[in-house]
Amino acid sequence: MENQKRNCAVTSMILGILSIVSCCVPILPLVLAVSAIIIGIASMTKNEGFRGMAIIGVICGGIGVVMGCVTLYGWLMWIFVNPF
Repeated sequence: MENQKRNCAVTSMILGILSIVSCCVPILPLVLAVSAIIIGIASMTKNEGFRGMAIIGVICGGIGVVMGCVTLYGWLMWIFVNPF
């Protein structure tokens, strides 16, 4: 059981970091960031041990949401405003 709790915290952290790194792709950071936030919050409510990694995952997921929204807005403005 303890290994599963650690896996959720590590997964949240990895997804949060990947959401920041993949900020150049329009939709991917949002999917990764929301997944990181959900898994991180679930991991924080279930255990006490690996709480730090889950918190890092939630914070990185929040940053990923902001960066993903800015990227998506930029892509949409480029598509709809740029006359071909």
